Amino acid sequence: MNRALRMSLLVGQQNLLPNGGFNAGTAGWTATNATQSIVNGELELVAAGSTPYRSQSSNFTLTAGRRYRFTGRLYAGASNAILNSARISFFDAAGLVVQFVATGGNGVVRTMEHIYTCTLTGAAYMQAEVASGGAWGSAGDKAYFAGLRVVRA
Repeated sequence: MNRALRMSLLVGQQNLLPNGGFNAGTAGWTATNATQSIVNGELELVAAGSTPYRSQSSNFTLTAGRRYRFTGRLYAGASNAILNSARISFFDAAGLVVQFVATGGNGVVRTMEHIYTCTLTGAAYMQAEVASGGAWGSAGDKAYFAGLRVVRA
């Protein structure tokens, strides 16, 4: 099945990630060492203070043995001091599952998609971060996130 067809099938499924589309503003997302706001329908995080710079979603429950797909978009601010400093980290009850980092340069949108089978029933959450693969961003750097979804695969 091609990617476009898979993505169209996801649209009708319930998003398990609370407010992953940011339709309710920043409700359900808690910032740490960053300011957060909604700009053009995207979560904008601006690094402030000391690391880590992140916003964490509310918890939601995943069930062991079930397959899940997470998707979304992210990019680093065009004028960031740290290249590609937008990262999303997905955790389940067993710990870190996967991280996606903006690639291709600042201002370049990256679409993410990952399918996995949950191994431990319990709480899961996402962290949107002003960070690259190897470093936290600098104070004032921005990261953008949109269309974050977790659905049954």
